[in-house]
Amino acid sequence: MNVTKSMETCGRGSFSEFVDRFIDECRCGRLGLKSKRPYAQNTIEVFREAHRALVEFGQARSMVVNFDDVTPAFFDDMARYFLVERAAPRQVMKRNSVHRIIAILKTMMRVARRECLHDNTAFERDKYSITREEVDHVYLTCEQVDELYGLDFDDQLALRQMVGRIVAPRERAHMARLVDSRHRREICRRYALYRDEFVAGCLTGQRWSDYSRIDSSMVCQMEGYKFVCLTQVKTKKKVYIPMEQRLEDIMARNGGRVPRTCDYRLNARIKEIGLLLGWTHCAGLHGELDSSCMLSGKRFCDCLSTHTARRTWATNAYKAHVPLSSIMAVTGHSSEAMLRKYLKLNEVEMGVCAARDLQKVVRLA
Repeated sequence: MNVTKSMETCGRGSFSEFVDRFIDECRCGRLGLKSKRPYAQNTIEVFREAHRALVEFGQARSMVVNFDDVTPAFFDDMARYFLVERAAPRQVMKRNSVHRIIAILKTMMRVARRECLHDNTAFERDKYSITREEVDHVYLTCEQVDELYGLDFDDQLALRQMVGRIVAPRERAHMARLVDSRHRREICRRYALYRDEFVAGCLTGQRWSDYSRIDSSMVCQMEGYKFVCLTQVKTKKKVYIPMEQRLEDIMARNGGRVPRTCDYRLNARIKEIGLLLGWTHCAGLHGELDSSCMLSGKRFCDCLSTHTARRTWATNAYKAHVPLSSIMAVTGHSSEAMLRKYLKLNEVEMGVCAARDLQKVVRLA
């Protein structure tokens, strides 16, 4: 007798229903298997993304996804659908997004098996249906952080000149709201908040979930140094972040705290602010095209996101000769290997840093 089907007849439901129920339990405080802590809201949202993908794929294949249906062939078909077949107006997914969804669904299958909802082990036979694509990211140099921090949204003359330099007519018309709209003062005020929030991330090396909630209650002083002391949302680690004058100024003009906006809005607005500053040069990123690695030609401003701020702080700190152990103490990374993924240096910068590190080794010898 098929154990899975017998469970379903007892009201245990399909795999899709289990995932939905699991997410509801996470929202109510269900503890993680390894950390034994409630799941963070961002993690729950990633679970939701996987569930939406599972439901969409089931509808596309006109099937109710049961536990026995989940096999390596099932994941291969799911990857094919999201990478190739997904029709307009929906867009095909990026490879890493599909990889993440499949990884989550496999984890959900393991949880369901622990709860005796099925005895399917077929989905474990092969590795992931698709491999992860190595992603190249950008960071802001110290000069770019200064330029961003100094951008004055009250200077209408300077803004008009920057808008006038935008080449694409549609983009120029969109950004012209800053100078031509009758609501331009309110629009500029909001853009200033997005700028301040992002710069605060560049000055602290934290995730958006952490740097967007910094306020004066987190400021402390020890041995003559001023710090921001916070407990990270994702890892629950307590970190002490050296307080910089620019961060103090940002908090002072925003009521004693870092402005907090929606992360998806900040993602969009920081790209627009980069466009306004003229950061339209090629980002120098490489991507896959027909199994070959080619320069993507993507503009620098289009590569900016909320997480660029964290990467910016870590990379600039390393370039400034700050030891990896000290950088880890601020970012909260648990290993140098994880931290090194954030050090987005080009070939010349990597060579300079390597020479510097080797020189230290020679001196010690």
